[in-house]
Amino acid sequence: MKHILLSVAALLISAAAHAQFSSVSTNLAGWAVGNLNAAMDFSLDKRNTINIPVSGNPFSFGETRWQHIAVQPGWRHWLVERYIGHFISPSLFYANYKLGYDRRTYEGNAYGAGFSWGYSILLNTRWNFLVEVGAGIIYTPYDEKLLRKYVGEFDDEFTWHHRRVLFLPTKINFSFSYLF
Repeated sequence: MKHILLSVAALLISAAAHAQFSSVSTNLAGWAVGNLNAAMDFSLDKRNTINIPVSGNPFSFGETRWQHIAVQPGWRHWLVERYIGHFISPSLFYANYKLGYDRRTYEGNAYGAGFSWGYSILLNTRWNFLVEVGAGIIYTPYDEKLLRKYVGEFDDEFTWHHRRVLFLPTKINFSFSYLF
C-alpha cells in the first residue's frame, strides 16, 4: 500500500510541477487540537487543483499520547473557478498512529478514501479562507497493548491484534491560504 501511495504522490507532484498558480495553507482546527500541519494546493487548470495536506503530532503527555503522521492527497473540482466558491473533493488517506490513555495504547496504520465539500472566500488577491468537511471509509489494522506496569503476574498476553473498517469524518478544515 505504501508503494501505491508513493506512486500516486509522485504522479500528483509531477502533474502539479506544470502549474502556474498554487497555494499553501494551514488548518486552524488541526492546530486547536495540537497537530502540526500544512497543505499545498497545485493548480491543474482553471477549475481543478490537487491538494496535499500533511499533519503530525510527535508529542506525548505522560501516559496520554496522540502521536501520528498523516497525509491525505485529494483532487478538488471547483464549481466556479479555482480558489473561489464551492468545491467537491475525493481524497485518499494514510496515517501511522500511536494513541494511548489510561492503561492501553493503540498502535497501527489507517488507510482510506473519502469525499468532502468545501467553500472558499477570497479575502484579497493573495489570501483566502477555506471551510471543508468530509467523511470516508477507513481500514485500520492495529495492535492494542496493555502498558507493562499494568500486566499482572499471571497474564499470558498483553497485546491484541485488531482490524476494523470505520465510517468516520475524515476532514474538518478551517484554513487560511496564501496564494502564489
